[in-house]
Amino acid sequence: SYGISICADEIMCGLGRHGKRSIFLSKSLGLNADAVTFGKAIAGGCGEMLSGVLVKAGAKKLAVTDRTSFQSHTYAGASAKALLTATQVLREVPLWYDAIESINSICNQHFAVYFEKEEAVKVCGQGAMWGLMFTQERDEDRKRSFASFEEISNSLNVRPYYVKRTNGFMISPVYDIDLEVLKEGCLRLQKAVEQSLKSKELDIDSRH
Repeated sequence: SYGISICADEIMCGLGRHGKRSIFLSKSLGLNADAVTFGKAIAGGCGEMLSGVLVKAGAKKLAVTDRTSFQSHTYAGASAKALLTATQVLREVPLWYDAIESINSICNQHFAVYFEKEEAVKVCGQGAMWGLMFTQERDEDRKRSFASFEEISNSLNVRPYYVKRTNGFMISPVYDIDLEVLKEGCLRLQKAVEQSLKSKELDIDSRH
């Protein structure tokens, strides 16, 4: 009604990863977006760098002009193999909804529920996307906890995606992961967080 086009950026949360049993989160939220972008996972690991965008209107006009949506290596033109793979991935995503719910249940139990009363961390996540940040009041405490976590998690042979800028980490398991392997990985991350917080307490005690 305001004449504004809406673009839903689902590079991270699209293709069912959001856990709401739809390919795109914007659909499950009832958002009638004019365009939806989605990420490299659409290539299904076939070796191609592939991303895409769905648009409600204008695709044919774009195709017949000299303009291109290709930018840098991520959005470079893809081979027929990659495009065929992407088509099949879109068809197959709904078959993995139950697996995504299982991933959500395990991660929720090990992170959201377990750290529910811990004020020094904040857990965010749903579906197959989860993350945790250290949230102490002082920046130096957050940085110290994160550095300790990175060291401890490596010693436990579990390496999430470390996000230094926010003093936290992210995990986004593949849909066909062995759930026992996921449980073990989450348990090790849980222990690493706990030990990082305890090392901070020990540091305070030693200064006193």
